[in-house]
Amino acid sequence: MKSGKYWDAAINPIVHLNCTCEVRDCWAKNILKRFHPYLKPGEVIIKDVNIPLRGKPKVYALNWLADIAHPSVNPSDVQEAISFLGVPYREYPHIFLVLTKWPEYLRDSIEDIRPFPNFYLGTSVSDQATADARIPHLMKFADKGWKTWLSIEPCLGPVILEDEWLSKLNQVIVGGETGKQARPLWPWWVMPVRDKCRQFGVPFYFKSWGTWELTCSFYGVDDEIKERALDKPHLLMNEGKIWRIEDGQPPTWTVIYNRATDRIFDDHEYNELAWRKA
Repeated sequence: MKSGKYWDAAINPIVHLNCTCEVRDCWAKNILKRFHPYLKPGEVIIKDVNIPLRGKPKVYALNWLADIAHPSVNPSDVQEAISFLGVPYREYPHIFLVLTKWPEYLRDSIEDIRPFPNFYLGTSVSDQATADARIPHLMKFADKGWKTWLSIEPCLGPVILEDEWLSKLNQVIVGGETGKQARPLWPWWVMPVRDKCRQFGVPFYFKSWGTWELTCSFYGVDDEIKERALDKPHLLMNEGKIWRIEDGQPPTWTVIYNRATDRIFDDHEYNELAWRKA
């Protein structure tokens, strides 16, 4: 697997096809089907993990091809995988990012493991309903001393983060949906998250707009305004006038979507990562 934008390498000791993500076109499931064509639905495979102890420190995405805490996975296998990586490499500066949509099952699996300083436990949400359902379970890890992070990707609706959550989170990442059936990410969904992170000093990372990037429609617009608008991918055109993010949500607008992976939001590229600070 190619390196992601905020991690260096991936390891997948637990493999299965039991996908429960909100993405219409799940990239992880597609990759698993390609490399494990004989893997059956409901089947869980445990693989050996081999990570060099020495060498350049890396940030590893742990089991992102298949949710490590899915109910179909034996809790003892989850505990063994995390314990194996945390104990032998405790004195080495590798970082492991865990991301699950089942934080309640992850908590049951590693209840007896003391927090490892090189692990970040995270949950993935896409809207307010999934945030309200999953983040409280993640917070119980923070209460026990684990480092925690939140992935709002794909962001499919507004998410209001509670102050209590932000006081315990070490990282927040936001991104749009990708794939052939991707839905757009609207800027007024991202702004409150960015602003809340600033308020609480939580590192904020904007991954990308996803498959579709907001741009402008140019009906009745002169070339000068059109050129300015093209330089601002976060702008919309409303009845011939440029609408800016800080103006709030427009009552009506015309918008054209362009395929893009631009990471510019509100004139900035947000690259804050807690695990890159060390």
